[in-house]
Amino acid sequence: MSVFNQKNQKVKGDQTNIAGDQYNNSDRQTEDSIKNLEDLAKVLEKLQKKVSSAKEAELLSAEKATDINYSLQKAIDQSKSKSTKGGELLENLNKAKSLVSGIASVGGIAVAIEKIVNAAKSIL
Repeated sequence: MSVFNQKNQKVKGDQTNIAGDQYNNSDRQTEDSIKNLEDLAKVLEKLQKKVSSAKEAELLSAEKATDINYSLQKAIDQSKSKSTKGGELLENLNKAKSLVSGIASVGGIAVAIEKIVNAAKSIL
């Protein structure tokens, strides 16, 4: 059996694991760092890029990616609004989550949305 020693490994740029989960190493703002609505908007914008990348890699259909990004865009707009309604924002995040659930090739996006929903609940 082969053993890979990854000690002191340095990864540059983006990477995709065998399950198709995409990781962006060039930017450290993640769903775990959401403290306010501004952070939420930034993380959602990054997630939109991941969805677009998944579409380009043919892990998502164009129609599904458009639907997911539409729900994410509505959540972004609501998080930037002065009159944010938490219920509507969470509704759009949950819609995006339901659109990716069950698609194994984009499991990382589904996990990210779940974390974002939990973070959004705590700041709303």
